[in-house]
Amino acid sequence: MPAVDLTNRAVWLSSFSKPLSVVDLPVPNADVGTAVVKILATGVAPYTHLIHLGKLPALNLTPPLVPNPSGIGRIHDVGTDAVRLKKGDLVFIDGLNRVRDDANVALMPGHMTGGHPDAQKLMRGVWRDGSWQQFQKVPLEVCFLLDEKRLCGNADIPLSCGLGHEAEWKDRIEWRSGRQMPPSIRASYLEKHPTDRQMDV
Repeated sequence: MPAVDLTNRAVWLSSFSKPLSVVDLPVPNADVGTAVVKILATGVAPYTHLIHLGKLPALNLTPPLVPNPSGIGRIHDVGTDAVRLKKGDLVFIDGLNRVRDDANVALMPGHMTGGHPDAQKLMRGVWRDGSWQQFQKVPLEVCFLLDEKRLCGNADIPLSCGLGHEAEWKDRIEWRSGRQMPPSIRASYLEKHPTDRQMDV
């Protein structure tokens, strides 16, 4: 099978005087101590527009860069020293990176350096870009493995729900939304919720 050329589409802040643009960047490589995460979701802070206009100088942000520090995604690749994280794992990326050899220095890629010269150095280099891109390179220590079955349910068990909800709860949602339930589930549901019997059409 031929190799698939991946693209890394990103939101790009070229300067505080220009609007954001969409660019294609290289997909980063995972080296020792890092992971490359395929971003699935990321947030937008209510003050984001002020950052992109350069109106929050305390953040000491210097474009060009990909904005936004944190997100949720799947591991695309990991460095050779990773022992727990593996390709395909669902992870949360903590936006706060503490410098490995000086815990007093911290930065948030694509968001802020706090003014420390060492943090600014890293922001201009390897930790410049944040999560508004398809593939973000991050330190291993800011990737937190998420319990996917707990959050999203079990794909192997029909009608299972995440976050500890019982399937019956999901059945009720599907019933009220007009979806047809299998007869065995419908009978069990109506035993538990007799007031919904009028919906049995």
